[in-house]
Amino acid sequence: LALGSLRCGIALSHLRRKGPPLVRAEQVAGGYTLNGVIPWITGWRLLDGFALGATLESGEHLFVYIDKAQDGAALSASAPLALIVMAASDTVEVEVRDLFIPDERVLALRPDEALRVADDKTITTHAALPLGCARGCARYLRELASEPGRESLNQTAFALTLEIDGCRREALTWCDCFAHPDYKAHALRARATANVLALRAAHATVIAMGGRAHLVTSAPQRLLREAQFYGTAVLTPEVQASTLDQLISPFFGL
Repeated sequence: LALGSLRCGIALSHLRRKGPPLVRAEQVAGGYTLNGVIPWITGWRLLDGFALGATLESGEHLFVYIDKAQDGAALSASAPLALIVMAASDTVEVEVRDLFIPDERVLALRPDEALRVADDKTITTHAALPLGCARGCARYLRELASEPGRESLNQTAFALTLEIDGCRREALTWCDCFAHPDYKAHALRARATANVLALRAAHATVIAMGGRAHLVTSAPQRLLREAQFYGTAVLTPEVQASTLDQLISPFFGL
């Protein structure tokens, strides 16, 4: 892996999700046995292996390295999922049956609380993706504004850019203030604002283009799908709740 001769991916097993774990781990002599369903692995046919998180009966999270060539008999992959976004990503669902992982392929063993603590420290980090999408939308609106009779779109792009810049400043202000008593409230608000801004900005490009935006090949269509994807990336329950609050409360934002 370090030399670049092997490709490693990351399997998403929804460790944050409430209810029974999707991938269960049981400690046995010399290692662990894994069973369950991995709902999301991207780039399946390109990967030589991948990192996977599973849940022990104790609630601890076990992270292991899976070698596809060595462990293939215990893995059953679906056909590529039909995705609105990332359709060419070769993302599959994989069933895991009685997969033995020796101790030397364990990457980490952490209490379930560790994931929540890590999520809390990176709330604003993931605002960069939707903010980048929103800025791309503003840039596209300025391009449309160069067409005769469409100069008013510059005002739309300018207003969105002001909001984007304000949200970015807020995210950067709070990104390292974990010890501050108001950190989480401000960080969640900045992240949610970024998510909603991307959706609003992308929707603005669709409206600005009109009927042509329904073409799958149109730039506004792609931007709208990207905004949808970034809004769900690393979506913790708290980020989800904060984003939903802003979607139903137009004056809740920054």
